[in-house]
Amino acid sequence: MKTLTKKLIFAVLTALFLCGVSGCVTGETGNGTHNKAYNKAYSEACVEIYNQNYNETDNETYGRGYVMPEHINSGFVINALCGGETRGRLAGSKDNRETENFLTEVFKKINLLPFVKENYKWRYSQTTYDPEASGSYAAVELSNRRYEDLVFGKDFVFNAGAGYINKYFAVTDIVYTDKAGEKFYAVIKDPAEWDGFREYGTDYFMAVEDRGLVVNPAPREDGDNVVIYISSEFARKINWDMVSGIYVKNNDSSEDKAPNNIIGYIKGKDSSKAVFVSAHFDAAGYNGGRYSQGAVDNASGVAALVSIAQKFAMPGVTPETDIVICAFNGEESGRAGSAAFVDEARFLYDECYNINIDCVGLKRGGDYSFGSSDRNSAKLIESFTAFLEANGVACNMDGGASSDHISFFAAGVPNICVYQESADIIHTVHDAKDAVDAEAVENIADIIYNFITENKINMFI
Repeated sequence: MKTLTKKLIFAVLTALFLCGVSGCVTGETGNGTHNKAYNKAYSEACVEIYNQNYNETDNETYGRGYVMPEHINSGFVINALCGGETRGRLAGSKDNRETENFLTEVFKKINLLPFVKENYKWRYSQTTYDPEASGSYAAVELSNRRYEDLVFGKDFVFNAGAGYINKYFAVTDIVYTDKAGEKFYAVIKDPAEWDGFREYGTDYFMAVEDRGLVVNPAPREDGDNVVIYISSEFARKINWDMVSGIYVKNNDSSEDKAPNNIIGYIKGKDSSKAVFVSAHFDAAGYNGGRYSQGAVDNASGVAALVSIAQKFAMPGVTPETDIVICAFNGEESGRAGSAAFVDEARFLYDECYNINIDCVGLKRGGDYSFGSSDRNSAKLIESFTAFLEANGVACNMDGGASSDHISFFAAGVPNICVYQESADIIHTVHDAKDAVDAEAVENIADIIYNFITENKINMFI
């Protein structure tokens, strides 16, 4: 630790020296510019120390069993992320760490420059969950004093972020809404009486899931999360008018870990400007013995990201601006990876914008959608719309996407997210590699590459 501390002190002093040489102060100056030299040096120092402290996970093989081909296509990336013994790439898991190392090898293979010093890994910290360590249990009490146990993974799953629960809810505490068919909800009358609801930010306690049990539940269409999902099969066999209460138990399996984003870039003619192209590689993980391969969400986006990167990294190609290729971790955990990265990286460029890719290339998908509810992105949206129309691409404008572009929105950076509606299979066992058309992924990669190339140094500010 003494050596590490000395190195960190030296690195910070170096950063401060660069700050003095540039005549700037940290943060924003009066004219709104940022001290790129200070932030670059400080970021490099932090990443170097992180990697020395956590190198026990950095030396693992990527564990996918694939020989790296000469040209990496979308089919290879999707198969590598979803095939073999993969178990959902949940942030912080062994499977997720193997994916970090696999993508590091891919970035090296296609000759991307490491974004910070000689390392593609941008480490950050986040709270992770292990659903299979939660000891989950649930039972329904009927009015004849009989209990119906629910089998974890077959009859129910908890949301991975539900945290510690050990409580009996009497029927007087619960209002059943829309009991017909698959739309059953159990809603706690007074969420304020249970801290877990306030912390989790939901009104719904339980819902029937008719897509097959979800792995790590995504927000429902109405925007609210649910604490526990039960299968439609179990819901049908229960006479809910006879239910007098529900007992649930779930241990807190949270743990603070230090995963990595994988970041590389192609140096452009003007390195004061950048286009951040991003896609998240973590997926929903596993729950109750079930897991999602995360092919649509979001091996497809990572495959498109790699395809775009290869085009910009070809010999003889020099983009007008830096192209920063961001494979983000932790998107399924509140966009933890992108939030940590953008919070620092946005200071490294005078102007930039973001194109995020999430859930593309569905074999049975509809038109592409893109959007951002950010007013700062109006010029980018207008230009992207015109480009698609001019090239005969059917696409809908929709500001409702929830993905890593929101981290750029929070930083005031123009952004859009390109995606296909896929709510019926994401976070379920049906999100498998046979749901994705690799050729369609390559097509959307071509569209994004051509858009960036055609717009040259336009940052849409």
